[in-house]
Amino acid sequence: MIRRQVLCLSLAMAAVAAPVTAQDDDCDLNETPGSRATYLNLNTDNAMAFIGGGARFTCPDGLRIQSDSVAYFGGSGIIDFIGRARLTDPDNRLSARHIRYLTEQRQIVATDDVVLTDLETGSVITAPFMNYFQRSDERPESLIQFPTGRPHAVMVRQTRSDTTRADTTIVDANSMTIVDQAAVTAHGNVEIVRDSVQGFGGEARFQQDGGGMVLIGDARLVSPDYEMVGDTIDAETDENEDIRNVIGRGNARLNAEDTDVEAPRVQIFFENGEVSRLVAVANLDSAAAATAGDSLARRARALSADFRLEADSIDAIAPDEVIHSVTAVGSAYGERITSDLANANLPPIAVTDWMRGDTIVATFGEDAEAPVDSAGRRERVLERVLAVGTSDLATSFYRTSNDEDPDAPPSINYVRAVRIAIDLVGGKVTNINAEEQVHGLNLQPVQKTGGRTTAGNGRTDR
Repeated sequence: MIRRQVLCLSLAMAAVAAPVTAQDDDCDLNETPGSRATYLNLNTDNAMAFIGGGARFTCPDGLRIQSDSVAYFGGSGIIDFIGRARLTDPDNRLSARHIRYLTEQRQIVATDDVVLTDLETGSVITAPFMNYFQRSDERPESLIQFPTGRPHAVMVRQTRSDTTRADTTIVDANSMTIVDQAAVTAHGNVEIVRDSVQGFGGEARFQQDGGGMVLIGDARLVSPDYEMVGDTIDAETDENEDIRNVIGRGNARLNAEDTDVEAPRVQIFFENGEVSRLVAVANLDSAAAATAGDSLARRARALSADFRLEADSIDAIAPDEVIHSVTAVGSAYGERITSDLANANLPPIAVTDWMRGDTIVATFGEDAEAPVDSAGRRERVLERVLAVGTSDLATSFYRTSNDEDPDAPPSINYVRAVRIAIDLVGGKVTNINAEEQVHGLNLQPVQKTGGRTTAGNGRTDR
């Protein structure tokens, strides 16, 4: 909304001075029962005029102006429309208790119960105060300000590909500015609602004709399927005004149904309105080797119900919002989260299963034993983890329980190789395959047989 109407209104408001100063006849002062006019200092630079009891003007281009009273001050170039002021053209309507036009400054000031309406689209902005500055030699772009009082905007626009489809965005903020009737900036405790998506931040920027928005300062974007937070969030839209790409920057975090992702930069890709891919990128100075619990100030991390990954970059593939795989590249570290072995009597170094490599790929599948949710889906579980080492050998440490004696300590396996793949079923390791430059250890728990204590261990090199 707010395209040409305020410029048209401001020019017409300046023309209102004509009937009350008898200079020309750009606008017609309509006869109004009970209206009365007073004129002072006619034909001087300090001419003044006052109209009380109701004033109505008809101007070119279909513009109509009305208010309870009008005051014109020729010396200062000020025109005041006081009490139930309304200015309407074929496209838009501005109403307020008081509207003032300053001719020298080329400025409109509207105060108290300000309502600016786009009659074509139905877009509305309400506020206690509005400033409008026309274009000028000093100001090449027009400027509309709602500087206080927490303006409320309901912006309706047609989509770029389907003119029969309307898109509505609701914006609340402590203040708002519109540059050249197009670029909108909302400031202070911003809240934006568009369909089922909500946006929050210290500042928001977007174009009235679409193309997305930027949230700045404690930014948060919330939908029924995910929540993105970050220092800034940039949401891009497609030609149908559907979100196609969301980028969170600065300690960004994405909370989704199957996977949470954290990194200095997190990006979400959409297909048909649903999340299809997540990419997390660490800071460029993250060249040091990965360790468990590495700082998120420079690392990317993905966390699912049973697996955690850290690396320089992470790419999660989730078509139709169903997690299929997560790939970690660059000093990658993966850790399996388990409950069956968590309380085992093991030293701290052996309390989790982990892998390390230049690249780690975790693959997920459907849990056939899990109940089906309302969308017809079952919970996704970790099925395979692959670690590949190029600059250095990949490393894995994992434990296996004794199915015949669940209370027995687990076996411990440590393997180094160029390529290590671990298969899981129901959260338990069922197979390990290591390739090229393989060596490692397999430690069996101590067992008592016929009063004798035995221990099993093995070493593999090939």
